[in-house]
Amino acid sequence: MNTIIAVIAGVIGGLLGAVPFYAARKKAKAKLKTDGVGGIMIGLVATVVSFLIMVVELVICSLVARDYLLPFAISVIVVFILAMAVYTAILMRK
Repeated sequence: MNTIIAVIAGVIGGLLGAVPFYAARKKAKAKLKTDGVGGIMIGLVATVVSFLIMVVELVICSLVARDYLLPFAISVIVVFILAMAVYTAILMRK
């Protein structure tokens, strides 16, 4: 039962890790029209913030429930990769 809770928490954590990319999308698109470097910097900042969110989640999990760190970490990584794949597919269709 606790492993299922760790996986569900990991799914939520993976989705939280993907939020900066969705939030930065509109700003980066508007910035790319006027300044290419500014749009790229917004994307890089979103990447750093995203990884910081996931690292903090993993550190908290290791401090609170070390026994369930592996299922939590795997679910965070898999959901994050899937969210980025969906995000990329959406951007490619437009």
